[in-house]
Amino acid sequence: MHCINVHLYFDLSLIILSMGVTKEVFGKIKNPKTGKETEAFRYTLSSAKGVIIKVLSIGATLSSVELPDRNGRSNHVVLGFDSVDDYVKKNYIGNTIGRFANRIKSGKFELGGKSYQLTVNNNGNHLHGGETGWDKVSYSLEEDGGLHIDFQAMSSNPTPINLTNHAFFNLAGHDKGQKGLFEHDFQVLADSYLPVTNDSIPTGVIEPVSGTPFDLRKTRNAQDVMSKAPNEGYDHCFCFTTKKRGELGLAAVFSHPPSGRKLEVFTTEPGLQVYTGNFMPKDSKEMVGRGNIPYTYQGAFCLEPQNYPDAVNKDL
Repeated sequence: MHCINVHLYFDLSLIILSMGVTKEVFGKIKNPKTGKETEAFRYTLSSAKGVIIKVLSIGATLSSVELPDRNGRSNHVVLGFDSVDDYVKKNYIGNTIGRFANRIKSGKFELGGKSYQLTVNNNGNHLHGGETGWDKVSYSLEEDGGLHIDFQAMSSNPTPINLTNHAFFNLAGHDKGQKGLFEHDFQVLADSYLPVTNDSIPTGVIEPVSGTPFDLRKTRNAQDVMSKAPNEGYDHCFCFTTKKRGELGLAAVFSHPPSGRKLEVFTTEPGLQVYTGNFMPKDSKEMVGRGNIPYTYQGAFCLEPQNYPDAVNKDL
């Protein structure tokens, strides 16, 4: 059994462990394998600090986080949708990702002397478990607003596994877009990162962040550092090479000074994929979210604790 703990601390852990949980039918969905139609449920968790979390039974999806600002005004700080169909169409928004998060080159790997070919669904590579993936996770919300996500996986044979959550955050508010994202401060407590090829596959080396746009060990303004990053944004794995795997530690602090909101991410994993919405659509009609708000280019960020991408093919 492999266990991964992710503590999104404001902050998230389908078993719902918190007190005061409500449950309602969100819609209906067809099982992609059997075609059988089943109900999708939405669970609402709330804390004494005014944090309200909503989780869907489909994809173990984190669909909503409402968080007060310094003046007590709440807003949604993760992207989300109003219907089941939208979640099915808009891949990965808030989903729990697996069996193998991130990318596997060409969808191929060898294990125990046997070669495996997986679904390729991203420029000839395997991304986030393919077309159907992982959906088992435990969520718990603490009274002070700390949100825990705990994954457990068991297999009857050796198997690669790499799980994470793919919530899209904007602490300015889900409706504030790139302008709101640029108002953030970023801090990632990683000493190294994984350079990637043009199709986002790690090259096979771990490079130090020092002297590069990936050095976020000290708090830096998002717009400033993103302007210096490749393609003016991040979709890279940051590495915690001095941290023992399985040991929970602080990985990143992203904050929004105008609102006073802050997100601290704790993880047991060796890597943190930082994604700044570079592949979100530029057309405002292509992705319409909660309350008919358009979700567009660099309108949110993801912080995805995980093992290294393509780790099944790399000796890192």
